[in-house]
Amino acid sequence: MTLLLAQTTPPPQVLASWLEVFMYIVVSAGAIVGLLCGIKSLREKKEATPQPLIVQGHVQFVPREEFDKEIKQAHGRMNRERDDAARAVRELAQRLDGDLAKLTKQVADYNTDANGRANSINGRIDDLRDVIAAMPGELVSLIRSAQQI
Repeated sequence: MTLLLAQTTPPPQVLASWLEVFMYIVVSAGAIVGLLCGIKSLREKKEATPQPLIVQGHVQFVPREEFDKEIKQAHGRMNRERDDAARAVRELAQRLDGDLAKLTKQVADYNTDANGRANSINGRIDDLRDVIAAMPGELVSLIRSAQQI
């Protein structure tokens, strides 16, 4: 197999000559195309703007009175929209302030109730502590009275 492969590949000199011929053809074709494009562009007259200048008619302007009227209407509409937005923001702020006041009152009430419950629990714990503290003495007295029986 190796011998057959070695026999079928062209020697490097033949491959190099084919590449040289191909590159010569490509470069020659590129040069011909470049020359043809260059000659064509030389024949064309170059101008900065098309001659003669084409003057187009102007757009019909709106009369000053009508323009002023439209501007006043647009300003009035923008002022109304701005006032409506400001009113909506004020109403929202008032509603939020009211909700905040309600929540603040609820939190204060909850804290008051929690403090009351905490005081109640602390009182019961104190009572229980007093009862437990008195138990050893009562047990001793019960044991002594049981011994005397």
